[in-house]
Amino acid sequence: MKAFAQLCFLLFSIYLNAQNNQVQGIITYQSSGERPEPLVSVTAAGAGSSVSKDNGLFVLSFPNSKPGDLVRLIVQKEGYRVVGPDPLIVEAAIRSRATDLVRIVVVKTGEYERRVDDYLAVFAERIREQTAEIDRLRSEMEGQSLAPTERALLLKEIERLKGQLVQLEGEKQALAESLASINLDDASELAREALQRFEKGDLQAGLDWLSAEKLEELRRRALAEKERAERAMAKVANTFLVKAQLLQADLQLEEALEHYRQAHELDPGNADITRNYMHCCRIVNRFAEGIEAGQGLLPQFHHPFDSVDLLVHLAGMHLQLDEIRQAEEKLNTAASTLGRLVAQDTSYLFTRPSFGLLDFMTDLYVQQDKLVDAEQAAGAALAIAERLCQKAPEAHGDLLALAYWNYASLTSDPQESVDQYRKALQQLEGPLTGVSAGWLSYSRSKLCFSIAQQLTYLDRFDEALQWAQKAEGHLQPLRQGNPYSYEGEVLAYRLSLAILIARQQSNEAEVLVQIQDDLEAFRQYVHRYPGPYDGDLASLLMMIGQMYYYDLKDSESAMPVLMEAEAIFARLLEEQPGKATYTAIYVLTTFPMAMISLSDGNDEDANKWFSKSREKIRHVLRKKSEPYLTSLLVSSLINHSLGKARQALQWGEEYPLTEGKAMLREAEELLAAHPEDEGVQFWRLSYEDVRELIYSFSPENIHARHLCREADSLQALIFATDDPAIGVRWGEAGVEKLEQALNIYPETECAPMRLPQFLGNLAWSYLLVRRPADAQAAAEKALAADPTQEWIKTNLAHSLLLQGKWKQARPVYEELSEKPFDDTQTFGDILLQDLNALEEKGIAHPDFRKVRQLLGDD
Repeated sequence: MKAFAQLCFLLFSIYLNAQNNQVQGIITYQSSGERPEPLVSVTAAGAGSSVSKDNGLFVLSFPNSKPGDLVRLIVQKEGYRVVGPDPLIVEAAIRSRATDLVRIVVVKTGEYERRVDDYLAVFAERIREQTAEIDRLRSEMEGQSLAPTERALLLKEIERLKGQLVQLEGEKQALAESLASINLDDASELAREALQRFEKGDLQAGLDWLSAEKLEELRRRALAEKERAERAMAKVANTFLVKAQLLQADLQLEEALEHYRQAHELDPGNADITRNYMHCCRIVNRFAEGIEAGQGLLPQFHHPFDSVDLLVHLAGMHLQLDEIRQAEEKLNTAASTLGRLVAQDTSYLFTRPSFGLLDFMTDLYVQQDKLVDAEQAAGAALAIAERLCQKAPEAHGDLLALAYWNYASLTSDPQESVDQYRKALQQLEGPLTGVSAGWLSYSRSKLCFSIAQQLTYLDRFDEALQWAQKAEGHLQPLRQGNPYSYEGEVLAYRLSLAILIARQQSNEAEVLVQIQDDLEAFRQYVHRYPGPYDGDLASLLMMIGQMYYYDLKDSESAMPVLMEAEAIFARLLEEQPGKATYTAIYVLTTFPMAMISLSDGNDEDANKWFSKSREKIRHVLRKKSEPYLTSLLVSSLINHSLGKARQALQWGEEYPLTEGKAMLREAEELLAAHPEDEGVQFWRLSYEDVRELIYSFSPENIHARHLCREADSLQALIFATDDPAIGVRWGEAGVEKLEQALNIYPETECAPMRLPQFLGNLAWSYLLVRRPADAQAAAEKALAADPTQEWIKTNLAHSLLLQGKWKQARPVYEELSEKPFDDTQTFGDILLQDLNALEEKGIAHPDFRKVRQLLGDD
């Protein structure tokens, strides 16, 4: 279990918050000073409908959409229309924040059409004027003797005026509608005055009002206002920045992020604000948001070296999202830029951004399974860190610690990992500048706990506990004044180490109570502060479930914690589809759930968990190779095919068997494609065993079981009907199917068990339709098949009696009269109830009195 435990800790993961899927908007009336318009209906496919309130606000939710998606809104109110190109439809994008309002302007249809008609009338007058001018020029050309050059110029002017006329004729409707759609609430006072003159029919007056001098003055004032506004916005943005930093210091990270976001929106060109915003996005795992902010900062850098550091950090966030291609592109761009700079000046090589580039290249190569390249990149990073530390150890000791940290993560030898982690810790023990005390304490804590983990793999549990205590001790200074700060790390440390030691020492029962106490404390903390520790909680729940299932063989205790872990990871994978770490732990969670469901005979749930896990594995494998996930995929296919074989027998259907064989073929292809992978080849023997089993099932066996299932369906219908004639018809059909099953496959187990019960019930149905001879035959046939079914003798006795065979019936009645039927009744009680039921149906016989006397019912 050591390798498994190492994998579990390597796969620890975190969360990404759910995104907005709402459109909130406000509806106002055109050119009314932004007066809200109530009672406007807004509908959209997949979101239902909403009606604007007195304040004009409406809200629609789109469950299957995300920020950036375009949605079509249908806006309606009787007698009104939307101000825009379409009178009903408005296209809007779902905002990143639900509070960003979509603004829709409406107007009364009659008012809008009146303005259009007024504008068309002005255009018509302008067309008449232009036509008159053309006619005048034609007359001048025809009535005078002109030189060829003058004539040509005059003709050219006429053609120009005709072209303008044709253009206005073609565009007048669209131009009138566009002018009618202008919302004066968004226009300047100068524009309002011009439009008022135009609406009175004086186009020239409108144009004269918008003179070049007035427009220039308006532009100058606007620029001055813009400059003042930008300075004011910068001050406001800086205020939001200060508030965000104070919130961050108080560990109110979500609130801090919101204030960083607002600061960035107010002043997107401020590099300092953007860097702080990106940093907070990394802290709370909003990597996509951080990437978007950082992309906007790139064009603002004047020196190429400044872009290297930003590209590296952007690549790091892409790696967190498993966006390998994007991370590689940015790292390659950064490497290319740095290479050109180093070619000019080698001092650029020995810098912190250069180290950061190699540090993230190491992470990239690890995710691409290029371990040789990863070791080379880590070695180069170590060389840069050592060179920098030779010059200024206090300024760059943190880089040397990170380099050793990388080496510790790359090796699979626990002792080597311990040595490298200790080297990293030693670098952080000395005096360092340029790093915060909080970062130092937190990093020391993580290193101590990493050493504790590795020591458990070496069976040095006492030392592991000592290092775990040191890890917790390093967090204490950070918790002074706020006991809840870093409480999540402390609780996660305690719980994960308890689980790990329990699994390593195989004494889980002894520490189970402590684990449950630690789990409950951590669970309550995560529920109190949802977000940053969701992935950690799910991972630890998975490990506890694995401990119950694999080590304690306690499926009943394993299932609830595994279900809790699955629900969390399912949500996280919806937010970050294809994230390899989430996928791997999701599969580690659902695999035992599927196996437990199989062992409980719950094939439907087993199918669900197997299928869900494989879907997520394939999503990752389509993008990159993950050997461990390939091994899990092979295991899932083999075990699921075994479950399908059992389904085929249980349901009597061939299609589960066909599905199982298809799964085995896929497993066979994966085994053939990875001949050197020990993790994949581990499952070859299981594959061969299941293949031998699944191909041993005959079509006759499956067909026989199918007939039994059909008979079961008929039995359910018989019990549901009050019509004995229908009971006879379906009973005869059921008996026929069961006898057919025995003929097709005599070894079948289902038909011999069902046939006596079917015949016994059919005998009672025959009695109810006055066919006692057939009832006798059915009962005797049933008892011949299974003499232990004594309840069928009651129907045999009644059938003999109704045929007048009292001498043959009497011994049967006497045999049954005192025998117990259940805890409260004898067969004699049941026989009397049968007689009552027959009499209620109008079926009687003079010898019924003899039976009642025999049974003591005078």
